[in-house]
Amino acid sequence: MQDDHRYFMVDEKFRAKLDNFDERIEKYDLSVNEVTREILPEIIKEAIKETFNVEALKQVSLEVKYKQKNRNFSTSPNLIQCLISATHPKDHVLKSKANVSNAQLDFKIPKRNGEVFHSTNLDKFNEFWSLCETKLNENETCKFVIEEDEKLLTEARNIKKEIVKRIEEPWKI
Repeated sequence: MQDDHRYFMVDEKFRAKLDNFDERIEKYDLSVNEVTREILPEIIKEAIKETFNVEALKQVSLEVKYKQKNRNFSTSPNLIQCLISATHPKDHVLKSKANVSNAQLDFKIPKRNGEVFHSTNLDKFNEFWSLCETKLNENETCKFVIEEDEKLLTEARNIKKEIVKRIEEPWKI
């Protein structure tokens, strides 16, 4: 925000508000990157080990197979995005597709020896998913991102209203 000359055309109090908001956004962005690139993948690996007793080597994948209008389909929801949105992967698929039936999970975990561990056990996957959510809710950086997300959005809307008011006010007759 400070890169534009109009930044200096507003009073100091409003500039301080913009500066504070900019700093919070920067801290939030860094935290979001840390959560998506480091924390959530580690949470997933730990939960795999605890639930399935398997050491995941690489990125795990999840395939959800389902029928829609008597045709077979499959999709691979991103586990990290599902965790961020607090949406079970199966629910994610069911929400985004109409007339879905027989949705089944196939959880694939690459192992150290080159083999792939498969699990289609929904109860075991739900146990894994619940553990991921618990670990996410216990992590301080994750909690910060979740809490700050709504606060920043609300503050951005308020700042936008204030900017619009500052623009419209001088032009009122």
